[in-house]
Amino acid sequence: MLLVIGIATAASAQLTKNFSIVSVANNATVNLEGDKETKLYLTWTNADLKQPGTVIRYSVQLDTPGGDFSNPVLIIGSTCCASFFDDSTINIKYGYLAGELEATIKSKLQKTFKIGETATFDWIVMVNATGSNATYENRQTTSQRITFNRGQFGSEYVPVKLAMPLDNSSFFVEDNASINLKFQWNKAYCPSGCATAQYHIMFDEMSGDFSTPLYSFTIPQSPFDTLFDLRQDILAQMMYDDGMPVNTPKTYKWAVKVTGNNEEFITPSRRVSLQRGLMRYEHIPFGTVFPIDNSVFTISGKQTDTIFFAWNRTRSGFPDAASYTILFDTAKTGFNFQKPVFRLSTAVGDTSLKAKYITLRDSLDKKYGKNWKNVKLKWTVEADIIGYKFMSEDTNDITLSRGFFNSISSGENEPSLINIYPNPASSAVTITHSFGISSVSVFDLTGRQILVSDSETLAISELENGVYMVLALDKNGVSLPPQRFLKQ
Repeated sequence: MLLVIGIATAASAQLTKNFSIVSVANNATVNLEGDKETKLYLTWTNADLKQPGTVIRYSVQLDTPGGDFSNPVLIIGSTCCASFFDDSTINIKYGYLAGELEATIKSKLQKTFKIGETATFDWIVMVNATGSNATYENRQTTSQRITFNRGQFGSEYVPVKLAMPLDNSSFFVEDNASINLKFQWNKAYCPSGCATAQYHIMFDEMSGDFSTPLYSFTIPQSPFDTLFDLRQDILAQMMYDDGMPVNTPKTYKWAVKVTGNNEEFITPSRRVSLQRGLMRYEHIPFGTVFPIDNSVFTISGKQTDTIFFAWNRTRSGFPDAASYTILFDTAKTGFNFQKPVFRLSTAVGDTSLKAKYITLRDSLDKKYGKNWKNVKLKWTVEADIIGYKFMSEDTNDITLSRGFFNSISSGENEPSLINIYPNPASSAVTITHSFGISSVSVFDLTGRQILVSDSETLAISELENGVYMVLALDKNGVSLPPQRFLKQ
């Protein structure tokens, strides 16, 4: 049996004698596994000289290999653990020792001591003696080395491993509660039986430690609680709350926290790269197209004449199409369209409207009476998608002058009608008139001539998207009222 002679470090009166470690042997390996109630016995020779009035306290101290024990990693002393000690023996339950080692290794060494891991220390026994005349004495054994292997206890959960998605997977997530991503891990159980585990899926920054995760959800206990369908809208909301713009990828880490059986641990994490789409309360910016800013119109002539309004299409994270409303407000300072002068609604999905003169005049008559002459307004477009409202990025000034409508008549002297369809269009438009069409010219909004044709049907697929002006002549060579169409 190897005996290590103790060393006295301070004494004003001899209260103790040299003592030595008896067991465990130097360079021993202890496998912490099986039954948590199994005890590790550490023994040494007695250092007490039995001086009257002397109080003896022993402690077992662990330090990193080669350490000087001036700041031990772990102390198991008589003040905290009296039930473990007699004069020359300490017995420590495997379960308790594993917990103490795990906690101290994490806090002092910033490492882990989990199942399958190993930790090596130097260890000593320290004796502290206090005499009746306030004398004291410290003495310690020479250090020995000991290695602990962290095995599986029968009454603790086996390690939980993540199954899917695979590490560093990438996903595009939308604000859609009907689309899920599957997350799975293996079941926590105890070899000798124990309480059912509770699982908590967590997401965090790559630099985080899951102490304050970006998102956490407790999985309801069931026979299938190791497979979780996580809604995409939850992950999209997490990215939105994290300040991530649309279509900008970011890598997070995810893990599962396991609780129950008086245990709590977090699985090794995996990386997941996410990129989000629009939320239902976000939208693609859109703007007005026509009439251009500071346009002026006189409301006179035929009641059925129109002013053509057009704007860009928008969408949000919700799949429904938008319905649009044109809002008119006063041009005074401080306008905000909260209480517009009047509004014109469109069918769902429409991005243009032909506002009849009579509708515009009647709307203004309700606000200003029938004696108004000129009104300067601001107009914009409001989009509504399932109750979420979005405003166009711009507002335009428009001036309307009140003129006189022609008297209603019938018969062959009534002006003939011109029609352009479909409008909006993508590939072709057709211009018709009761007297026929002899020539058609198409201009962009800068006044540049784009097309000239003697056909009623124009191929426009090569044109850029936007609003175009049409000037046509009938078969008699008479100029017809200007028309507009939207290419999209």
